[in-house]
Amino acid sequence: MARQKTSNRSDVSSTLKFLYGAASGYIFWVTIYPVDVIKSRVQTDGFKGTLDQKYKGSFDCARKIVVADGLKGLYRGFWTCMARAGPVNGIVFVSFETAMKVTE
Repeated sequence: MARQKTSNRSDVSSTLKFLYGAASGYIFWVTIYPVDVIKSRVQTDGFKGTLDQKYKGSFDCARKIVVADGLKGLYRGFWTCMARAGPVNGIVFVSFETAMKVTE
């Protein structure tokens, strides 16, 4: 497949911008999702020293998730995230590029 050179960013179609944004969203969430699950669990945990506190920190949280649910526990909700990742990131990418074009 031959590469087509463009003289500037405005030569790229909105469809391609959307697809690039969607792809970047998928790549981001595939790589970071387990860390986000741990972060969310720690954020919603009880305060230090209270009876509702489940985790001593991030590593303790990760260990407890894996012990309780296996590695799949780190991916709970993954497909829901993937369902929104492409469209949301594609729209954001196109919107950003459009805003940059308007401000030129």
